[in-house]
Amino acid sequence: MKITTLLGATLLTALPLQLQGASSISLIFNESADGEASSDPLNPTDLGTLALGESGISGSVTSNDGAGGSNTALPTTRDFFTFNIAENQVLTGIFVSALSGTDAAGAPSNDPGFFLLDEGATSLIPGGGTSASFLTGALLSAETPFGTNLLELDNITGGPGITLPLEAGDFVFGIQQTGPETLNFTLGIQVAAVPEPSSALLLGLGSLLGLRRRRS
Repeated sequence: MKITTLLGATLLTALPLQLQGASSISLIFNESADGEASSDPLNPTDLGTLALGESGISGSVTSNDGAGGSNTALPTTRDFFTFNIAENQVLTGIFVSALSGTDAAGAPSNDPGFFLLDEGATSLIPGGGTSASFLTGALLSAETPFGTNLLELDNITGGPGITLPLEAGDFVFGIQQTGPETLNFTLGIQVAAVPEPSSALLLGLGSLLGLRRRRS
């Protein structure tokens, strides 16, 4: 896994760009309008090369598997997505904009699901049993706070983990529900520009000159 080392790293602090709520995010994929996201880990839904800023996706996953049995009213679905980060850009986070859970009767439910991220355009993982081959992953549920960066949560996969920001390239991620419920999600994928080396050097030089003036 390659990690980007940047001058002026404070320019790339991972914070959600949108703070007004899910409705303010520009959705590049919405299951209710664009159709069901791919549940095939070898053929994930392709989000293309992401633009600078925050690109939103919205969808839902369900599971009929749960502690104590199963619920045939809820078919099991998983959502897999792939996207590209262009050269001279970095991935700084995948943020929670909205999460809600409901059981088969429509009542609120907070059973946990999980999120997994890896490099590449496809995944060989059909479920959680081999999640250690993913770089990182996190539990999520309707109780996961708005604005949470899923890439900064505890790594549940047993994989190597990551350090943000992540360099340009192809990435794949999956979302799955583990309890007997439907998990509705809206996520914002945040992309930032890598500062030009000359700009970063000028910024550092300006700071040094300012320090020398204050000391003289």
